Amino acid sequence: MDTEAGAEPDTGPDSGVDTGPDSGIAPLRCLSRLCVTGVGAIALAVLVGGWVFGVEVLIRLHPGLAAMAPSTAVCFVLSAIALPLVARKRDGPSRPAALAIAGTVGVAALANLVIVYTGVATGLDAQIMPGVETFEGVAMAPATALCFILAAVALATLALVRRVRARHVAVPTVGLLAALTVLMGYAFDTRSLYEIFLFSAMALHTAVAFVLLFVAILLVHPEIGWVGVLAGRGAGSAMARYMLPIVLFGPFLLCLATLTAVEAQWFDANFRLSVLATAMMAMLGCAVLWGAMRENRSEQRITEALELTRRSLEEKRFLLHEVHHRVKNNLQQITSMIAMERTRTSDPAAVAAFGSMLGRVRALSDVHELFISSGQSATVEMGLFLERLCGSMSESMDLEHRGIALRTEAVPVQVGLDRAILIGLVVNELTTNALKHAFPDGTGGTVLIRLEQGHGGGCLLEVRDDGRGAPGDWLDSPTTTGALIVRSLVAQLRGRIETEADGGTSVRVSLPA
Repeated sequence: MDTEAGAEPDTGPDSGVDTGPDSGIAPLRCLSRLCVTGVGAIALAVLVGGWVFGVEVLIRLHPGLAAMAPSTAVCFVLSAIALPLVARKRDGPSRPAALAIAGTVGVAALANLVIVYTGVATGLDAQIMPGVETFEGVAMAPATALCFILAAVALATLALVRRVRARHVAVPTVGLLAALTVLMGYAFDTRSLYEIFLFSAMALHTAVAFVLLFVAILLVHPEIGWVGVLAGRGAGSAMARYMLPIVLFGPFLLCLATLTAVEAQWFDANFRLSVLATAMMAMLGCAVLWGAMRENRSEQRITEALELTRRSLEEKRFLLHEVHHRVKNNLQQITSMIAMERTRTSDPAAVAAFGSMLGRVRALSDVHELFISSGQSATVEMGLFLERLCGSMSESMDLEHRGIALRTEAVPVQVGLDRAILIGLVVNELTTNALKHAFPDGTGGTVLIRLEQGHGGGCLLEVRDDGRGAPGDWLDSPTTTGALIVRSLVAQLRGRIETEADGGTSVRVSLPA
């Protein structure tokens, strides 16, 4: 909930709960509304039908059982009104109203405890309406007052806290366990329950209403705490949902059966304990084995799914390498056709254009060839790539015969395939330009291609020659194809380009991460 109208559930990574559309959260919130409606219905039936119209069976379900006092019914009605106000997500007076109602319930319960333990009256009802003989034997039990205090604290917490966390379910959980204890007492031996002063006047339908109330409070945020574990979509949550009914109802049924055997005097007392212990061990053992079986099945399904995923990844990797292999073959065919066309022309300009085109296509082919041989899924190691690219250029242009050396100094950086292609084309254009302009008339020299780590995770690419160098403004020429290509590629890489002519030409390209 928002911070104005109530509390927000803690659904972060530490909550351990999957709150997706299929996690069962919405039906649990509907169940919370049904439970609080049941609480209101029970309380109104007792208050109106029992105390106003005198239907005795509504006040006490059986002549020998305790009755629900009017103050108890009123507190249940107030709690049933407060909980929907806490659960609302819109702004308005919901939070102050919920706090006021919860405070009223808590104060009434605390006042009843003070009245009972100081001996002023038998209870809150007798204190408010003194002299009414009916209330001398009908009062809010101390356990009822304590449960109302727990409910008031839980409601106030939901209304006040900015974010509901797992620790906030402790109070309603304690209240739920107390109400269940009373129900167990009624199921096993009502007389033994009434012998305990704390529970002596707590009616059966009061305990039922408390169970519904605390369940409703816990289900306001069913993604929190142990309720969230049961509502989750994980294998552990599924196993808990299957095992919890066995663990909860199994001991209850066994103890009830043992009590029946005691009353019927079927077996000796010690033998009854032996049968009970054996039955408990068998039941819990079956629950453990059943949980292990489900866990094994779940693990087997996960293993099969992982194996299927591994095979699918292998197939995709094979298909991807096959695609790059075919692209490489197609580029080699294109290279062969361009080389054939170059041999059929004698125009120097056309021969140079064909040579530039061959270098560009060869750079693309080298990227795909390195990708195929590396075994990586989507990256290329730039140091190896630049060495292979320079070796290919040196061989195709016969640079060793011309006395020109291509050297590389590159750090081992893994680069994505698309980015590696762009960098390779930039290196090809800059190197080709250096070989064309820096060493005229058969002079030799060196072209250095350096790739080093830059600031912020980026890279710095430099192509430097020690020859005569190209004109300083050649990259700004609007008519030079190579300059247009370099500027376009650097723009795609979101980089910056700088030139320097000092004893040669140096072109530096700063590439961001």
